[in-house]
Amino acid sequence: MISEEKSKIDALISNLAKDAFNRIDYAYRCQREGKHQKGCGEVTRLVFPRYTDGRTRVSEQELRFAFIEAFIASEKVKAMKLYYSIETPTQCKYKDFSSNPKVANDGEGRSGEFDMVIFNDKLQRICLIEFKANNPGPIEHKKDLLKLKTEGSQEQTGEICRYFIEVLESYNNGTISNLKDKVQQENEDKKTVVLCYSLEQSKDLSAEL
Repeated sequence: MISEEKSKIDALISNLAKDAFNRIDYAYRCQREGKHQKGCGEVTRLVFPRYTDGRTRVSEQELRFAFIEAFIASEKVKAMKLYYSIETPTQCKYKDFSSNPKVANDGEGRSGEFDMVIFNDKLQRICLIEFKANNPGPIEHKKDLLKLKTEGSQEQTGEICRYFIEVLESYNNGTISNLKDKVQQENEDKKTVVLCYSLEQSKDLSAEL
């Protein structure tokens, strides 16, 4: 049975993700480097930079910092006395991240990192988050989802929330099918909540995954 505390955290993270999606959507439409528009800064101070060829750079970094903005601005976060860390070391060791990611049960391997971890008022880990952008390859998804699946199963962590949040610049039916296949391979127990947003279409795709 899911605890009341976990339900509250899940509801909070879901709302923070929606806020973050709103922020990056606004930045993508109104605040791209070199394209100042009236009303800039009303929702976020985040700017999407551009490459030397003029293309807009869309990466997981914009999503992560939009989420942090939402986290810091949240009154519920303050009321619940939550904290966060970035690039947080995992509690397990892993190996072969570049070819076939797996848990290192032989004493070898190395610690991985989570993009963001949320802590309670006792500074205990209660939520693990990985961010991704633009549907990279299977290994890129597998290593993040493997960490999310593995961590939190240790007795000392207790009941923990796990989130995989991805932003796409654009998508089509093939993109969704491809992304869904990669996610399901490492999230068969569905304990990790998968959220996704497309900037070009201004659409939350989470329900399709």
